[in-house]
Amino acid sequence: MEDSTHLDETIGLFIVADGMGGHKGGEVASKIAVDEVSKFLKAKFLCSATTFRSTEQQEKTLKKIFKIALKIANEKILDEAKRKPNLRGMGTTIVFSFIPKDNTNTFYIANVGDSRAYLINGGNQEGAVEEGPGRIKQLTEDHSMAADMVRKHYISEEQAKTSPYKHMLTQHLGRSFNFTSYIKRFEWKEGDYLLLCSDGLTDMLDDNEICYKVLEYQREDKKIIGRENKEVISREEDYYGSKYLLDNVCKVLIQKANEKGGRDNITVILIQNKAIASLLRNG
Repeated sequence: MEDSTHLDETIGLFIVADGMGGHKGGEVASKIAVDEVSKFLKAKFLCSATTFRSTEQQEKTLKKIFKIALKIANEKILDEAKRKPNLRGMGTTIVFSFIPKDNTNTFYIANVGDSRAYLINGGNQEGAVEEGPGRIKQLTEDHSMAADMVRKHYISEEQAKTSPYKHMLTQHLGRSFNFTSYIKRFEWKEGDYLLLCSDGLTDMLDDNEICYKVLEYQREDKKIIGRENKEVISREEDYYGSKYLLDNVCKVLIQKANEKGGRDNITVILIQNKAIASLLRNG
């Protein structure tokens, strides 16, 4: 297992890291990244009593904090590789989300590499849940040669899917020179979904396939939480019932990716905008 994860609903922090540099090196690098980032951010968010005058001030401050956390993780990976020659060349991608407790309609995404975050529009809970353009949006920026070629209009997004440069990363943690991170604030509505994953999922399933499976869960969720008289069950039952279903949709996504020939470790974290998070990963 070269993927590592972290889920902390207490502070609203969720992380996926996908290691590289051989099985052992990749596993060590991804674990260091997750441990260092989560440790630094947890200390900041639990110990700090900082209040922000505006969303803009919060965004500016948090972006600085996230960059410091990633820098610390990068340096730790490099130090460990210097200390242990068998780990030289190891590195990892990382994607994480932070959902501020004082404004759960806002969240932040940071990534280095090609692990991704998606926002899936849950829409009106009484409305249709078909997959299709506009229901799913990739929030992260892939740091690969193929993605760079798409941004420069050398190749199309469709061509990038099968490009030999798809997995040649231009940015990752474990670099001895400066790396570039992508950090941005987003907004979401109640019922929307945030999905974090390693490229083991997106190599096998396209965006619409992912979207459809998540929204299929929404249909099932309504069956579970609805009564014949249309009343909703208690908040506690709703929380644990929905969390169970989020677990299941993660399992289904991984199963579908493996059925299509999954060649890599697959990690998925699925969060819904009603204080529920779930994770399942394969080995």
